[in-house]
Amino acid sequence: MRTHYGIHENDNPLLFLPADPYKCLLFEALHTLPLGPAKHLLREQMPLLSKGQKAEILARLKAFHTSGFSVKLYGNVCYYYQSFCGRDFKAWVQMALFIIGPYLDDGELAVWKSFCKVFQIAYSKSFSPSLSDEWRCLCQTFVNTEAAQATPTAEAKGSFNTPLG
Repeated sequence: MRTHYGIHENDNPLLFLPADPYKCLLFEALHTLPLGPAKHLLREQMPLLSKGQKAEILARLKAFHTSGFSVKLYGNVCYYYQSFCGRDFKAWVQMALFIIGPYLDDGELAVWKSFCKVFQIAYSKSFSPSLSDEWRCLCQTFVNTEAAQATPTAEAKGSFNTPLG
């Protein structure tokens, strides 16, 4: 097959990059880590909303001014959220508090607010090591608020329904 199609093995070109793989990540970890919790929070919230609330969310989304966003959400977000990809979740989290904020109870709102702060830092253009304590504090706040939302039955079983565990 290799001879017939002319396929031959080459060394991985990533190995020839001028970077130390032990010190440099070849992907942006801060850009990929927040997408899991974003997916979890959205997938947990949407089924809890009534048809009327979903209609209001769609109206709010259509009225939302998105000229400052690089990605826009199209279609019926309330029903097609399960097929979102990374860019869709990024756009959603940037506008989530404005769109679904009125439909969240105090605990859910606290989780979304703390997550949006973490997300903001993760998608910032630069990250200063001097902000590492603030970053750690924001992440811990998010974990604590999410853990506080865990159901007592899940806590008794030792399993939490949270994006982090």
